[in-house]
Amino acid sequence: MSEGLQSEDARTRDRRFEDAAGAKPTRNAPLTDEELAVLGLFSVEGIGPATLESLRAAFGSLAEALRAPRDRLVPLLRDDGTRARLLAAGDLAALALRNLERADRAGARVLFPGRAGWPRQIEGVGFPPLFYLYGTLAPTQKRVAIVGSRETDDYGKDLAAFFSGGLARAGAGIVSGGAIGVDGAAHRAALGNSQATVAVLGSGVDVVYPEEHRGLFRELVARGGALVSHFPPGTPAVPQNFRVRNRFIAALADAVLVVRAGATSGALGTAKAALALGRPLFAIPSDVTSELGLGTNLLLEQGSARALTRFEPLGEALGLKADWPVLLAPAASPATRVRSRSKPVPLPPAGPQTRRREIEVPQELRPIYEALGDLPTQFDELVAKCGLDAAGLANALLRLELLGLCEERVGKVFVRR
Repeated sequence: MSEGLQSEDARTRDRRFEDAAGAKPTRNAPLTDEELAVLGLFSVEGIGPATLESLRAAFGSLAEALRAPRDRLVPLLRDDGTRARLLAAGDLAALALRNLERADRAGARVLFPGRAGWPRQIEGVGFPPLFYLYGTLAPTQKRVAIVGSRETDDYGKDLAAFFSGGLARAGAGIVSGGAIGVDGAAHRAALGNSQATVAVLGSGVDVVYPEEHRGLFRELVARGGALVSHFPPGTPAVPQNFRVRNRFIAALADAVLVVRAGATSGALGTAKAALALGRPLFAIPSDVTSELGLGTNLLLEQGSARALTRFEPLGEALGLKADWPVLLAPAASPATRVRSRSKPVPLPPAGPQTRRREIEVPQELRPIYEALGDLPTQFDELVAKCGLDAAGLANALLRLELLGLCEERVGKVFVRR
């Protein structure tokens, strides 16, 4: 991570999360010399856990490494780019304190190993050396990572919601990456079943990405969940951040489920990290004719993941027992539907005339609900129809989704249910 990533340019300021979430400044506990050194060194792009361990071994502690002349550190770094960034970084202790101040302003905590709140899943793993937390993260809760592609279909989102909802009802926390597609469906299903969910971001915890999830992130934190990140507040979402973020998703979970992933999906990076960390890895088989599931099927072909078509194997891996729901695919519809063992009532085929729910629409949401149609409507078109700003509309649509009155589809479009 470099200080350049931490600068708050105009685009980042426009997407600051605390403006929408009402975040209040906090006060992090004073840092030890070793924690200050970790925070400073880890802020240099290219210095990760392995390099920190090398520096600790060479100097006896990272605090001593930070005090040493910079040219003594340079030979221990892995590449010329990292060496150049370290030499240009300036006072690393001052940089660490600036990042701590940024966290305070954003209402975020900086967590270190050995401190209260450090998650059970990453004790002794050595990764990450620290992270930023906005919200609440239960350190001992069992958690499942549910991941997949952004560009998925209704089948992928339905499956993500089905497994997330069932696991949430059984008491498992849900971890995902906060992206559109599979991630968003998993987060929403957890919230819809009154369970905390954790979004691991490729940006600072105060930066909204994607923008359409501003309302989801706000709801997620308000309901006892958290936004977490390796990156200091103010860091924009850039492509190179997501490989680290994908590894962190796996690290925070007791098991990983890949729902529907293409051949180049970042979810495969999470799967690889799960294997390296010894986490049980599951994947849902996909239609062999669909490119949207090539990555998932590849995991199964290689024997890397266990095929998951029902809850029981995943429940056993987590030590959870429940009256698990079962999948039901009515002959009248190729869509995957859900039924409960105790109430095996088949649902009718999905279609414009059968999606209506007997749920009263709250008065303040009726204009948005009326603006939705049976055919998918673009988010920008809804902004124009409803006269709301993007953040207000995203929040209203999230509330309708949680009530089961609308759904988001691929391409940032929405439709009544």
